[in-house]
Amino acid sequence: MKLNIIIGIFYAFAAIVGILIMNKKLDLSFWLMLNMFFDPGGYLSAVSEHFLDRLDFKDILIVFILISIYKIKGARKIIYQNTYFVKFLKFFLYFVLFYFIIYGAIIPYLKEDLNYSVFLLKNRRFVYGIILLFGVYLFALRGFKYFYLTTLFVALPTMILFWLTLITQIPLMEYALFERYRGSGIMRIGISSYGLFQILFPVSAIIYFINQSYNIRIKHKNLLYFVAFLILVTLLISLTRRTILDVIGSIFIIGFLVSKIIKTNIISIPFKIIVPTLILFLIILLLTPKYVNYLATVTADTFLLLTTGKNMRGESDNRVSGGGIYPEVYEKIEQNILFGTGYSYFTWEIVREMGEHKTAVSTRGYEFGQLADAASEIGFLNMFFSFGIIGFLFLLPLYISIYKLARKLYKIIRFNFNKLISDDPLSVVFSVLFILMVVQMFTYKIWSTGDEFIGSRIQIIAVWIGLGFALLHTNIKKAINK
Repeated sequence: MKLNIIIGIFYAFAAIVGILIMNKKLDLSFWLMLNMFFDPGGYLSAVSEHFLDRLDFKDILIVFILISIYKIKGARKIIYQNTYFVKFLKFFLYFVLFYFIIYGAIIPYLKEDLNYSVFLLKNRRFVYGIILLFGVYLFALRGFKYFYLTTLFVALPTMILFWLTLITQIPLMEYALFERYRGSGIMRIGISSYGLFQILFPVSAIIYFINQSYNIRIKHKNLLYFVAFLILVTLLISLTRRTILDVIGSIFIIGFLVSKIIKTNIISIPFKIIVPTLILFLIILLLTPKYVNYLATVTADTFLLLTTGKNMRGESDNRVSGGGIYPEVYEKIEQNILFGTGYSYFTWEIVREMGEHKTAVSTRGYEFGQLADAASEIGFLNMFFSFGIIGFLFLLPLYISIYKLARKLYKIIRFNFNKLISDDPLSVVFSVLFILMVVQMFTYKIWSTGDEFIGSRIQIIAVWIGLGFALLHTNIKKAINK
């Protein structure tokens, strides 16, 4: 048996512990199960494939997550007390009806591609997202301590195992390894799954910036910095352009938000990150010397691609330039402008022409599969490709609600910062984290708009939304009780 499977059994045991302690430690149980649901390190997926055949561990965990929600007394009454959340849920219900009736049934029927049982099976993860939305909201109202602690202590062994695998080459964890550019020898290294703990990098940055002016009381702060550092280096050595942009953007947005909230000088932001940045690059230089140069190359490449449309080798990216297959994608969108193309089942087939690679094939044929795959690379294109203008109109109130939620949170923590940071520092940290997510959504991540609500992708934004509305309710109560 492979080493990663053996370690995966321990992760499965941790998930089982989360189930077993449900009666005595309901909150700890929920947050532990939630972290395991998002498969940190890819261990539970490996165990599922090895022992459970077609049954996914998420199908088991979601049942117990649902049970934990039912164990909260008066859950329905608690939900209806938050008028902001109830209003959002009404808009969300309309979108869910569109998703399951129009996108999943009517449009495929008109395209002679209806297999509703397959649609329901493949989109059960969408339903899981709805369950997570309610679960995170209800449990976050009870406090953020266990969310923080379980995420931190799930991340710690996962990141250590990943780096031990890289350094010793002992297969403690499966990871991705492939070339950044064909024939360049520059290798991208990626962890199988971050689970939820990727948030610890921005969380640590928020705490670091606040800590420059206030001594914020957060447990295991130094351990958090250590884990966040491992996550940050892992993100950087993936050599993914979007990830590098995300890291740089996150740091500057966090610095800007914190400076506005605590009313400090914005100009001081670059000076606050100089020393940590130099330490970071020094350690990367010691651990993986080649990757400092690789990072410089990919960063310069990203800058050129965004500003000139071509990389350092004079090549264009069709996703940026709109060339290649994308004119056909635009044409398909125009042909289905009102309701989109609807759901279609995809399989991945190996193509050996011009080098072996996987390609998407739809039940509507090879050509449609290629167009849908290309559209999925750009979120807002995928939204119009799949849902059309009508689907966009169903999504629009959700995005407006998310924006208004972030704006309300910002105002509350800005005008009540001193009280909130002393009473419940985690609520402030997670509030800034939520605002960061929304700022990213409407700025440099605008390309992914709409993608968050398709299929299983809804699960992660459901966590954010549930957390956001719980933070709003919690902070309003604390601000009123001055």
